[in-house]
Amino acid sequence: MADEYYAQPENLARGVEYIDHIARLAHELRRRFDEDIRETAGWTGEGDDFAKQFKPIEERDRELVVKTGGALFEALIGVTDGTTASLRNIRGTQNDVMDSIQEAKRRGGKR
Repeated sequence: MADEYYAQPENLARGVEYIDHIARLAHELRRRFDEDIRETAGWTGEGDDFAKQFKPIEERDRELVVKTGGALFEALIGVTDGTTASLRNIRGTQNDVMDSIQEAKRRGGKR
């Protein structure tokens, strides 16, 4: 099989737009979630037996949820950044090839 370079930058660009939109939505959801979760802090109460039993569990679970949400958000950003970098690479390669073709035409196909 011959080495080939094939890409559909228009489709990739649309994909980047979709991924970027999802990342923006995720960012907004995370912001709202962080606000909402702060409002629920202290629901276990203070000092009574219930608070003593459930506050450490609630704090641990809250931290885990916040960290997991943050990791998901960072993953979306990573996918967006990686896809955007791939698109830039593809377009750069295409431009370089087109420039080389134009240069070869100007020289009459001679090196």
